[in-house]
Amino acid sequence: DSAILLSSIKPILDQEGELERVLGVCRDMTEIRAHDKMLSNQKAFYERILDQLPVQITVKDQESKFKLINKAYIQATSNNKVNPLTDSSKVSSDETDKLMRAKDKEAQSTDEDVKFETWIKNTEGRERFYSLIKKRLRDQNGESNDLLTIAWDRTDEYQLEEALRENEERLTVATVGGKVGIVDWNIQTGHVKANDTYFNIIGRTREEYTPNFESFKNELVYKPDLDLVEKTYDEIINKKKIHYDIEYRITHPTKNIVWLSHKGSLIFF
Repeated sequence: DSAILLSSIKPILDQEGELERVLGVCRDMTEIRAHDKMLSNQKAFYERILDQLPVQITVKDQESKFKLINKAYIQATSNNKVNPLTDSSKVSSDETDKLMRAKDKEAQSTDEDVKFETWIKNTEGRERFYSLIKKRLRDQNGESNDLLTIAWDRTDEYQLEEALRENEERLTVATVGGKVGIVDWNIQTGHVKANDTYFNIIGRTREEYTPNFESFKNELVYKPDLDLVEKTYDEIINKKKIHYDIEYRITHPTKNIVWLSHKGSLIFF
């Protein structure tokens, strides 16, 4: 095995200024260098992870100067002519910069996470919708020195939610005058939303009936039609049948038996 040594030599002179002897000091630096290498490899490892994350991550010091940025941040908010580490004033618009400074100040005054959403222009001048979290970082002594910001682009998700909300509103308006019951069933969560017409059709109120498959099967479906309903359910869940069209009977509190025509489509995201 080899060792890394740090040596220093000091000449000792006599009264006439002649070299009398040499004093040498030697220190074994093997463990220290190994530890430094480990820290360097660890830093490179963490930097590689940060650059591969799909979210934008930055750390600023108390003077709002960048100490750390990952690749996702650079790609989304700067360009080849701007170095965010040295010129943070040019990576965002004045309006966005004003908002960020206000949120930085808020985060520095609390130990709670500061969460907010906003539109931010990218390098192409297009606005993107972001969710952000700002958090004050503390060192091992409990002192607050730096500010962490995590941001992720939710534009596609936001636009999809808006489209679904708009379609739901249009569908409600289109069906409000007719006898069309609308049911939106989230198969993954089991949560079911239904319009007022649906509750009128089945003769129940929202207070007394919670729509889900179990309550539908046990409380509504006319027992002789239960096998047909369960077969259709199996085709939707297990066989991923895209469209279904079924007629079945339900029990009604005042009309005894009511026939329903139920048509639906499976939506994949």
